[in-house]
Amino acid sequence: MLADSYPHSDVSKINFITFGPGIGYGYTFVAKEHFFITAMASFNADVSYIKEWNTSNDLDINWRFNPNIKAKGAIGYNADKWNSCFIYL
Repeated sequence: MLADSYPHSDVSKINFITFGPGIGYGYTFVAKEHFFITAMASFNADVSYIKEWNTSNDLDINWRFNPNIKAKGAIGYNADKWNSCFIYL
């Protein structure tokens, strides 16, 4: 059974909050006034405060540092009254 092999199968409740600074850059290239390509990347230094309760109602409290890199992009077409685009988040 999948639950037996899952490392947190005994967790019955979780509360968490994540916060931290980030820095990034984005750019949009426009061609022929209607076509566009947008790219964005950011680095975030997130800190998480996590409270987990297991099935025996024991409480586990953790602080975690979770640095991460995110990339986003879009490509599309803008007309005067409509647009169409594909977005990757």
